[in-house]
Amino acid sequence: MPKRGASSPDAPVRTLIAAITILHLGPGLAFALLAFGCDAEAPLLGALCGKGFITSFGAITALTWFVLAAGYAVWRRRARPGPPGVVLREEA
Repeated sequence: MPKRGASSPDAPVRTLIAAITILHLGPGLAFALLAFGCDAEAPLLGALCGKGFITSFGAITALTWFVLAAGYAVWRRRARPGPPGVVLREEA
């Protein structure tokens, strides 16, 4: 059975789904961080809570997008069994 890699026909679809997922999770996580990280007298997010909501939301959204994209890139790199384009023989 051939292994799925970057050259498989469904790779663009997987990339599109991952990109849409990251784009949707970023603002959701940012909103949750603002909702629960800025409500106490000593906010967990510190200086990000003192600015306007939109400014804080934008900064945290960009940060969560970066963290999610970096995590996805690391995960994809570790999920590959070898260099791109190399198909490893299956052991019997």
